[in-house]
Amino acid sequence: MKTNTYKISILILLFIRSLASFAASEVIALDGKFLPAADLLNSKGEILTSEEARKLSNSIDLSTLEPRPNDIWDGKDYLKANEDKITDDKAFSYSGAISSQSGLLRFNVRSKSNERFVISMSKEAHSIMLRKALLQKMGYIVPRLQWLEEIEVSFNNEDEKRAFLDKNVFEATSAVAKRWLVKEEEKKIVLKDVLIYSFAENSFYNLAYGIPPKYTYSRTIRAAGLYYGLTDVTESVNKLSWKMGLKSENRVQFDHFFVTATGADRFDAKWALNKLAKLNRNDFEQIVESAKYPQSVSTLLVEKLISRRNSILKLFEINSKELSFNYTPNFGEELKEGILKKEEFEGYASLFAHGEPDSPFKDLEYYVFSELRGQVIDELMSRVNKKLSFIDVTEAQREWFKKDFKEGLEHYLKTGEFRERSVGTWFSPTADGNVILSRDVVMGSQGQNDNLVQIADTIGASVSLGGHLGIEGLDPGYGAYIKGDVSFLKTYTHMRPLKDLKEAMKSPYSKMLVNFSKMALKKNLFNLSDAKDENERKEIFNKLDNLLGVGESLIITTSITPKVFGKLSYTTMSGTNLGLSAATDHIRVGRIHIYRESRNVMQVYVDKGHGTGWSIGFDVKHLAPILRLSYGGDVGGYSIRYYRVPLAKDEDQSKVDPVRSLALLLQKGHTNGLDEAKTLALTVKNEFADKSFKFALLWWRYKKLTKTGRYAIDIPGKKTSHLIRRGIEKLRGVNLRAFAEDLANYFLIKKEEEFRVRNSPWKNPGHTPFGMSLTDKTIYESNVDRVNGRILEEFMTVRRGKAGWKMKRDKLADHVEELNEQFGFELFTMNDVYDATDLNLYDIEGNIYIYNKGIKNILSLSRKDIDAIERRYLSENEISFRCNEDKNRTIVEDLRCGDFDYFNSRIKKCNRYKNEVRFDSYSECMIDLVDLVAKSLPFSVLYDMAGEGNYYIYGSINGFRKDSEYLNREILSNSEGEIGSRSAFGPFLKLQTTFKVQGAELFGQWIREAL
Repeated sequence: MKTNTYKISILILLFIRSLASFAASEVIALDGKFLPAADLLNSKGEILTSEEARKLSNSIDLSTLEPRPNDIWDGKDYLKANEDKITDDKAFSYSGAISSQSGLLRFNVRSKSNERFVISMSKEAHSIMLRKALLQKMGYIVPRLQWLEEIEVSFNNEDEKRAFLDKNVFEATSAVAKRWLVKEEEKKIVLKDVLIYSFAENSFYNLAYGIPPKYTYSRTIRAAGLYYGLTDVTESVNKLSWKMGLKSENRVQFDHFFVTATGADRFDAKWALNKLAKLNRNDFEQIVESAKYPQSVSTLLVEKLISRRNSILKLFEINSKELSFNYTPNFGEELKEGILKKEEFEGYASLFAHGEPDSPFKDLEYYVFSELRGQVIDELMSRVNKKLSFIDVTEAQREWFKKDFKEGLEHYLKTGEFRERSVGTWFSPTADGNVILSRDVVMGSQGQNDNLVQIADTIGASVSLGGHLGIEGLDPGYGAYIKGDVSFLKTYTHMRPLKDLKEAMKSPYSKMLVNFSKMALKKNLFNLSDAKDENERKEIFNKLDNLLGVGESLIITTSITPKVFGKLSYTTMSGTNLGLSAATDHIRVGRIHIYRESRNVMQVYVDKGHGTGWSIGFDVKHLAPILRLSYGGDVGGYSIRYYRVPLAKDEDQSKVDPVRSLALLLQKGHTNGLDEAKTLALTVKNEFADKSFKFALLWWRYKKLTKTGRYAIDIPGKKTSHLIRRGIEKLRGVNLRAFAEDLANYFLIKKEEEFRVRNSPWKNPGHTPFGMSLTDKTIYESNVDRVNGRILEEFMTVRRGKAGWKMKRDKLADHVEELNEQFGFELFTMNDVYDATDLNLYDIEGNIYIYNKGIKNILSLSRKDIDAIERRYLSENEISFRCNEDKNRTIVEDLRCGDFDYFNSRIKKCNRYKNEVRFDSYSECMIDLVDLVAKSLPFSVLYDMAGEGNYYIYGSINGFRKDSEYLNREILSNSEGEIGSRSAFGPFLKLQTTFKVQGAELFGQWIREAL
């Protein structure tokens, strides 16, 4: 039995998910307690009370009971009989506006015969007509509503007319009056595309506009939300999803425009949907025709309504045959492959298509130009920095060779024999300076902030001092050296999200001088703090918007890094080079990261970190890299002080001004003022220990990260929370960009050119042009009471993801099918595929969340339980014939052959570590166990181990859509299982969402390696 807190958490989660995919949602539980409608009729025609109906539900299906007819529903098909002809008049006199719901302007008029009417203007006028037509078809009694192509409205005077056009229309509809305005004369206008109804029928009980409170006890009213949801067209039909609703925790949620006080229960919903299931294609065509859309719009809308009808019936498991429909209807040049291309239609004020928004991937030639520009800037800086290399180490090498030759010659002259080869060394100090100036278009998260596509300007300088030890006299083909230095780095970076790659080309080069932007930002923050009146503040805000707009980051980084690197290489006669290297370093870094969250809020991160790293590597080159291997680790820690600085003026003069405090941070580098202004949101400290293994062969990449973090989270006024986060993250993919860069450098070296193409060999292939990556992640998180030596709550995630540059719709359909099969139920449908369209910079993932009870269930599995899981596995899966032949199997092979004995010893070990309060060993044991199950066996085994009700599964599709009016709107899947914690997606994601903290900051991606 879930606690009330969990139930509240679930409702909050559904609300959050609705914000991601819908404007507002209604949620209907498919099981559990419910309050039946109070107007149901039994077999004798008697009205049942809610309590009587609830008791009756034990013996009959309440969805089969009809409600009592009332003055807004009687079950008759009114769409056939009602033509909604109200008047033939086209000229009216204005009598004043009426208070209306948002998005709607209603005003009274009189005809020449002095008859009173109400005119309705809305961008969604035809959505209202569509809703009305469906309700009439389903037996609702809706007041007449007539569509008029044009009307003439006369006003008493010019002022009244101007107030109507310039104020009333925009305030009510959020659209300019010229949308409806056909002609304007003195005291007279002609409007198009309006609705009219009789003043005598102007009743609040018009279901086309919303649900009346009087009948909230009635099934007919409670169920109307289902019909609202089916016809929830805002204005653009392109934006209407092919599916209606999602299933989460055995609840169905769907969107509609009207927030109801009492929603439908599952029996009300099934009653309404059983009636909907009886409609055929002709009925839907009639409903859409009644809404008076243009023909091309109607063609698309019929298909989408039928698709939505099928999807909602499936979610509620209504026994009905699916109606056939077409995802890609065409109608001349106006409708192509299921996408409306025409936005404005003659005689209509509504825009039934809004056009494809600007996308970073719309003009790829600009990306190529920006890359070339970045390459040119890098080459120019490389030439400048060559002049700043103060010592040429080859001079010391030449001197050694001269000395060695001289000694060899003297030996020969004395003895007449050649001197035996001997190993010798030479040493040279090194001193280098570097000026840093760059501009890059960055794809994917880069550890600075969470933006996916952005332009990054960086300016700075570095100085390094050290030495180079050359080793000579080795056998032919061999070479070796060791070098070490201490480097100091200072950079200023400005990162700006891009909606259009043209912005990257248009951005003035003066913005590359980020240090001056920082000074200008500081100056304007001081000015904002001192501003006396609102006009001055507005002017300063405009300057701030230009310096650091919403979603932009200013990052100031200072670091000191001593490092040592050594390499042994062998070059064959053909020129192929084999190299073995080792390195170690220690970094100390300080950062100030200012992120503009909104126009009135700045996020400020003051970071300090240190880390000691080591690595060994092996590579094979033939002028350009062929194979790379690297294994390494990092141990260190970092702290984050996270401030939320309001820019709005605080009238309390006694408080420390946070805006001035932020300016002082930029001026002096200390946070005293921000602390005194009480803007500190939280402090994070983390001690980490990470390991990495990387492999590259030509264009193919593989990377595995094992990460451990021990976090201390301080929130002002609360106790310190201690969290553990451990992850096993694996990536494999194709990086065609890095391969192309290697090839380019191969030919440049072959032609003995000094110029080199910059290369990022370990960047996530899914974030590179025409690249792709698959990711597997297993993450363990826990909240720990270190004083009493106990784990308060545990949480685990198993994630499977695919990311890449571009995915066609047919490939997306194939991948969705594979994902559904892998997770064991239908996460995504073809409706999601057609909503997504073709994708750029996509990220598709499925997640399994295992909660505290699930982890306890795994730890409590007995040998008998494991044997039962083993038998289920053997009965559901075909076992390879090799299982009986191979006697020297690995653990993974044992598991796949259906031998689960290993689980017994592993679970015992995990329990021992937990009982001994060895949290690090325990978390490592648990994550290894779950990762082993997830990578070796079907997920159904993991579900059995965690236990029913102790896990939650869901997925998402992200990416920049092609031929869609949604640029990069997330598509959420149906879900399976139950949420078992107030932290539905784990404690760290809860922290991120609660405080709006950047994930790149929280997880220290500015000092730790990421996939």
